[in-house]
Amino acid sequence: MRAIHLLRKYNPDQWGGTETAIQRLFDGLRQHNVESIVYCPELEVPAASDPLLEAGYRIERFRALVPIWGISAERKRQLISVGGNLMSFDLPSRLRREKEVCVVHTPTLGRIGGMALTVAKQREVPFVVTIHGGVLDLPPQMKKDFNQPAGGWEWGKLFGLIFQSHRLFPEADAIITCNGTESKLLQEKYPHKRILVQPHGVPLEMYQQDQRECALKAFPRIRGKKILLCVGRIDPVKNQAWLIDQAPQIFQRHPNVVLVLAGACTNSDYGDLVQKKINSLGLSERILLTGGLPPDDRV
Repeated sequence: MRAIHLLRKYNPDQWGGTETAIQRLFDGLRQHNVESIVYCPELEVPAASDPLLEAGYRIERFRALVPIWGISAERKRQLISVGGNLMSFDLPSRLRREKEVCVVHTPTLGRIGGMALTVAKQREVPFVVTIHGGVLDLPPQMKKDFNQPAGGWEWGKLFGLIFQSHRLFPEADAIITCNGTESKLLQEKYPHKRILVQPHGVPLEMYQQDQRECALKAFPRIRGKKILLCVGRIDPVKNQAWLIDQAPQIFQRHPNVVLVLAGACTNSDYGDLVQKKINSLGLSERILLTGGLPPDDRV
C-alpha cells in the first residue's frame, strides 16, 4: 500500500513538533506495510541531514511560492518557513503521475491541501486530513491573527477557488485530530463526517535513559540550576514574548531558575523582539535560547 503525504513544510534544520509527529506516523505505518511518500516544498538551502531520507522514506520536493505581490523578500521567507498558504504550479501534475497510490493524506490546509483534495478525487482514492494543532479549538485572538492578511495583493486566491481549498473538510473521507475538543467541534459542524482522535505517539524507550550529563555538556549555564523549559519554534504564535514579560516575577520568587527557550527561530523579526526584551530586562544571564536542536536530540 502506498500513501502520499503532502506537507506544507519540511525542513530538518528547523525540526519541531510537526516533523516529529510525521516521523512517528511514518514509522508506525511502516509496521503495517504502508509505503510513505513525502511531497514537500523545496528548501532554499539543503538541510545538513534528513532523518526521513536516512530512514529510507522517499522525499519529493516541489517548487512552492508565496502568491502575494508587494511584500518583502524577508516576509516571503518567513511565510515559507512556517508553511503559509503557499502555491505550486508543478505539484498537481506530479501528484497525478505518482503510481499506485492508495490514499492521499495531508496535514496541510489552504491551497496545497486543495491540490491534494483535487488529485485524490481525480484518482478516486481516499483523502485524509490531519489537524496537528487546531482549527476550531483556538483562542479568539489566535483565530483573528491567523486570518490577518499578510499584506500586499494576494493573487493566489483564484487558485484556492480552483482547487476548492474551502471544501477540504466537507470532501475529506476522514479527519484526524489530536485532541477531543477539536474532534467534538468538528463533529458538530460536520455531523456525518468520519472524525477520529489520534494522540501523538511517544516511544517511551527513547526517554528512559538519563541524559542530564549530555545536557550539561551542551549547555553549561544550566548546571546547578532549576529549569523552566519552553519548547517551540521562536514565532509569534508560540508567544515566548509573554513568558519573557513574566520572567522577572518568576525569577524573584525562584532565584535559582533559568528559563530555557528551545526551538529554531522561524520569524527573524519576532526573534529580534524576543532578544531585545531579554536585553532590556537585563535577563541575558537568566534566559537561554538553544536555537534549533537536531532531530531525536535527547538533550
